[in-house]
Amino acid sequence: MSLKSTMGQRRDGNEKEIVTTLRAVGASVLYMDKSAGFDLLVCWHGQIFVMEVKQRGEHLSDREREVALEVRRQSEYYVIHDKVEALDILGALWVEP
Repeated sequence: MSLKSTMGQRRDGNEKEIVTTLRAVGASVLYMDKSAGFDLLVCWHGQIFVMEVKQRGEHLSDREREVALEVRRQSEYYVIHDKVEALDILGALWVEP
């Protein structure tokens, strides 16, 4: 699992807005390499959240399903589609400016 830059990789179209929103409420967000099997590692008030960003109607890849099964043995693997779902997971309050 790499924490280095993933700028050369194709990212989900809705990911930038989600990351911007998470960071706006104070979360730390790390972009993961696609080989990790999820998109974002989110740190919020001492908790770590594994998040996979998908467009509505998209399905998990074989690698993502494999990682989701492993993560879910001990924690949660969240599949999110927009900033509202991401904030709901954190339990964060967000008021649109």
